[in-house]
Amino acid sequence: MKKIHLLNPEQQQFAEQNHQIVDRFLSRKRLDAEEFYDVVIFGYLLAVQEYLEKP
Repeated sequence: MKKIHLLNPEQQQFAEQNHQIVDRFLSRKRLDAEEFYDVVIFGYLLAVQEYLEKP
């Protein structure tokens, strides 16, 4: 399993600009944000890292 590390500035900016993806995912899957946000956000941040680090 991959580990999440601190985001570099480029990754932080990308994650902030596209954060609405998390909100839309929770809404479309009808998941309570208070209960599932912490679970979903880690997958999102890992995906951001992999997307920007792999060629």
